[in-house]
Parts: sequence; C-alpha cells; structure tokens
Amino acid sequence: MSALTAPPAAIAGHEPLAETVHPDMGSIAGFPDTDTDTAYEQRRQLETDLLVALSWAPADMVAAIVHALLGDLAHRVATAGNPPDRIPATHPLFCDHAAATVFAAIVELVDTGRPVTPATITAHLGQDGHTRAVRHLLLELTSPSGRPPLPGSPEAPHLAIDLVDKWYRAGFIAFIDRLAHAAREARDNHELAAHRDHLIAISHTADHRRRTTTDDLAAL
Repeated sequence: MSALTAPPAAIAGHEPLAETVHPDMGSIAGFPDTDTDTAYEQRRQLETDLLVALSWAPADMVAAIVHALLGDLAHRVATAGNPPDRIPATHPLFCDHAAATVFAAIVELVDTGRPVTPATITAHLGQDGHTRAVRHLLLELTSPSGRPPLPGSPEAPHLAIDLVDKWYRAGFIAFIDRLAHAAREARDNHELAAHRDHLIAISHTADHRRRTTTDDLAAL
C-alpha cells in the first residue's frame, strides 16, 4: 500500500486542519456545499482538465508532476505520509471524490513504474465497485468533451499550480474558521493563545508546501 492509500487515521492526526478532519468536503468552511455553486464547478472542471492532461502527457512529465505535488514514493514512506515540503496525500488536493479516485490511480501507476494512459487508468481501477461519477470521468479521459490536451500536455504543470493555489486558499479559509472557533470556545486566553500558535505553525507548513510544490511545477 502506498502512502497515498494509507488509512487517513494513520496520517491525518499530524495536522488537525479542518480539511483533514472532515472527509465530507461539502462540510468544510470555504468549500461550496452544492454542485450548482459556480466556484465549485470551476474547481471540478480544473480537476478534470488536469487529469485529462496527465492521462495524455509523456511518462516523465506525469511522474514529475506527481512527485512535485506529493513527493516520490520513497519520500512519502520516509515521512510517514506527512512530508513537510509536499502536500500530504491525505489532504484534499482534489475536492471531487471521482477526481481524487482517478488521481490516486495515477499515483499508484507512477509509483509502480507503469505507464499512465486512459486505458491503463481504467484497467487499474476496473469497472466494478466504482460510482457513476468515476466511470463518467474515465470516459472523459478517453474522449475529452472539452478542449483536448495539447500534444505533450504542456499545460499540465500550470493546471497543477492552479490546483495547489486552490488547495492553499481552502486551507487559509479553514485556518480563519478554526481560529474564529477557538476564539468562541477557548476557556481562557492561555488556551486561545495555544490554539493560535498551533494554527500558525500549521499555516507556516502550508506556506512552505505551496512554495516548494509550485516552484518545482513551474520549472517543468
């Protein structure tokens, strides 16, 4: 089992940000709670566009993007799935469940040195036990309904940077929400200060992760 597929309880406890402790993305502050919300639809489209680009990109680019986002398998294992310079696999980089499922398959293919194509992703996931949304997304990879990826998928790193920026913004909104909650619930100022310091430390880690991932993606 790769670090990407490790049980959340084994990793998420390191950083109790709102987006790591609420598996239902719609319940998190900063995330729209309906599929009709424009911002949510835009993010879902971005996620789909990135997955389409990855499924048609050269193998070295796919691996480089996965490693820039999450770290390679050895790095994820060495850091128990919580690398300080990459986005932990348990963080919701993808807010759409179907997109997260497909991305997990891409990561597993990269981890095992297998090619990433629409056909290999579909074969890796299989057809049984997956939701209609996952099956629809697999069809989208095979025959994109929107703009097809450019030869060599040069847009893939830029799409990945956009996704990291949205992950960071969601975390920032969660930070504000958690701090406001602490201000309401803290029994005294000492407890409030402890909550503040803890959240600021997490925020600094998120800052570092955003810089390292986007810098590496921009260099591709």
